[in-house]
Amino acid sequence: MFPCPICGASSRTRTSRMENKERTIRRTYYQCNNLECGVCFYTLQSVIGLVGKNKTEDKSIPWEDFPKSHRGRNQLNFDLDQENELDARSKTPIAADESHGK
Repeated sequence: MFPCPICGASSRTRTSRMENKERTIRRTYYQCNNLECGVCFYTLQSVIGLVGKNKTEDKSIPWEDFPKSHRGRNQLNFDLDQENELDARSKTPIAADESHGK
């Protein structure tokens, strides 16, 4: 959410799109939520720098099997431990083989 530059009210995103091939700049179009104002405006968001970067490559994920639209340049990998999975209703640990039967 970006505040309206005219009246300061909240605004809603109408649409957005990438502005360059490197996908580091996004143009977002907004509309003011104030019915008396209702102005439409756009902002530009850009990547200025990276805070940190993972230098290791994980070859265990078959990236070629995913559609190109689902592949980012640097995806995060989380190791999911099913033995410590919690049952959402009882908040007690359940075994991995029992988690899929509910």
